[in-house]
Amino acid sequence: MLKKISSYVFDIVKRNLGWKIFSLVFAIMLWFIVMNINNPAETMTFNVNLTLLNKDKLADKGYVVLNSHELENKKIDIKVKSTRPGLDDLSKNRDLLKATIDLQQFDLLYADDIDEAFTLMVTPTIPSSYVYSYELVSFFPTNAEVKLDKVVEAKKTISVDRTGNIPSGYTVNQTAVKPDKITVKGASSVIDKIDSVRVSADLTGINSDLSLNLVPVCYDKDGKVINDVYIDTSFINVSFSAYKKGEIPVSAPITVGSVRNGYKVVSVNWEPKYIEVIGNDESLEKLNSITIPGIDLSGESQSKSISFDVSTFLNGTGLSVKNGSPTSIKVNIIIEPEITREIIIHPEDIKITGASNTYAVTLPDDVIIRITGVESLVSKVNKEDIGVSVNVGGAKSGTIDLPVSIELPDGISAVGTATVKVIVSENNSEPETDENTNAPVEPPEVTEPESNITPAFNNITDNTTEAETETETQTKDVNNDIESAEPSG
Repeated sequence: MLKKISSYVFDIVKRNLGWKIFSLVFAIMLWFIVMNINNPAETMTFNVNLTLLNKDKLADKGYVVLNSHELENKKIDIKVKSTRPGLDDLSKNRDLLKATIDLQQFDLLYADDIDEAFTLMVTPTIPSSYVYSYELVSFFPTNAEVKLDKVVEAKKTISVDRTGNIPSGYTVNQTAVKPDKITVKGASSVIDKIDSVRVSADLTGINSDLSLNLVPVCYDKDGKVINDVYIDTSFINVSFSAYKKGEIPVSAPITVGSVRNGYKVVSVNWEPKYIEVIGNDESLEKLNSITIPGIDLSGESQSKSISFDVSTFLNGTGLSVKNGSPTSIKVNIIIEPEITREIIIHPEDIKITGASNTYAVTLPDDVIIRITGVESLVSKVNKEDIGVSVNVGGAKSGTIDLPVSIELPDGISAVGTATVKVIVSENNSEPETDENTNAPVEPPEVTEPESNITPAFNNITDNTTEAETETETQTKDVNNDIESAEPSG
């Protein structure tokens, strides 16, 4: 029964088969005609992103697109013609529209000219459909400029930046960076801009050993991040150790022995005064100060500088020098020769003390003060730096030699003693003077008191009746003696 039915159906289909096929084709054509009459063709512009093809193949040849980011965000306007239903369907499936640049268009024959941009053609692609037909009307832009560069590699050292607040009383040492160098790969012009490759470590609250995996980042000389660079490792492992820190004072250096005769130690200076160290609490309690061994200056006549390695003082303590702290103690010893100078003090520069209203006091002569000390100090002393005074309390009318008191700057001392000639007369009478020299004459009735004071210099005369011209000659001789004086020792 079933066989008879199937044979009957086959006969029906087979009967007038040509007309039946013709009828089907005609119906389809008629449907398209009707559709075109009811839905006439229209045009619509679609905006699509440009796509770069075969970037990997270009890289295999040793080249890279510098402006790939710019190109891949470039918009291409494609004008398409179709019926309204077809355009509506295409609007819902915009990804079927393509605008591409095939980088295989790049000709290696022009590789030497890559400093200049290349113009490559844009190729639009529109979909095909059994339901709707599409026609490419136009597209813009029709080409794009592609900037190429050679791919290069470079080795870069990793730098570690520290951020965050380390707890008070602690210091952190960087113990390891793995790897400490990496390979960066990219366009030659980009690699040349890399000034440093850095990782950033947040050390907030660290008080023990710490290991961090950090992402390396490339920077230019202005601190701006450089992208579009391939780095051969994703993470850098950086290890840190946290220690307590302390300050160990350095005791003042001690000198032994005597310098050469005629010389003097001016100063002993040392730096630093404190050494910053790190360690645990127990280690910090072991060392209270650093004592420098005695420095022998026996027979020395020149300044000297000596350095001591800090590590020798820290042996066995469990302490180490903090990073950035000096690793040596430098002692500077200044040794200078001692010299003697003579300085003339004029009468008007001598202060008179103890004077009575009953008597007038006159100082007729200069006083020569002899000072000694190290050359750097003595050579700078002027008469204004010296305080000279004479006490005339209890003196009566007459001419006497009195000792002077001398005040000198620090580091300067007087050689021997000095005296000054003092003429004392009654306040209401003028002192007698020599008719020829106009020099004061000692009143005959006054006897000069005995004195055990020895004058500082033999060339200062006590004879007040000597001619004025002879006194001037003596003063010039004293000045000449001063100028020709040589340092002692």
